[in-house]
Amino acid sequence: MQDIRKTSSKTELFLEETAVKEHNIESQNVLDWISDFNAPQDQAEIHKDHVIGIGDWLLESDSILRWLEGAGSIRTIWCSRFKGSGKTVMSSVVINHLLEQAREDGVSVAFAYCKFNVKESREAEKVVGSLVKQLAQKDSQVLKQLSDEKHKGALRPNFHTLQNYLLQLCHNLGTIFVVVDAFDECLDPNERLKLLSILKQVE
Repeated sequence: MQDIRKTSSKTELFLEETAVKEHNIESQNVLDWISDFNAPQDQAEIHKDHVIGIGDWLLESDSILRWLEGAGSIRTIWCSRFKGSGKTVMSSVVINHLLEQAREDGVSVAFAYCKFNVKESREAEKVVGSLVKQLAQKDSQVLKQLSDEKHKGALRPNFHTLQNYLLQLCHNLGTIFVVVDAFDECLDPNERLKLLSILKQVE
């Protein structure tokens, strides 16, 4: 009798683990359907060039501190310097700091790197899709909505649909930090205006 109970317990554990794995695979399929960008991989590749201690001054600056703390009216920070000055690595420093803070404080973080040599990374629809992909991982309600759409045979969400999902995620998740690096690489004025418009809405 004891052996039967042990076998039953192991079977239940196996079924539970299998269900979790299948759920994780399905969730990842939905996320990849939203966007094929891999933001964490981009962050890892860029941040590896960072030298410890470099950029601490930025995190300690008054503007960044007020932005991180949500103090006053600072909701958007525009950082600009000349080309080749290391802005992208500095962005990775800010993003890394935000990700560490997110693990402790429960805030949400989404980011995108607009790359001069990757045309899709400079398109508003692709950038917003990447942001939605990152944030949807923290919102089971939105993730289910997206999963239902995918299973109905819908095409990959267009800009308008992604815009609505991003606004919904911002409403649901509370405090969210969004970082877009190399915005000036969006050379197409229409793409730039579309991206500016949605970023303004999520402030």
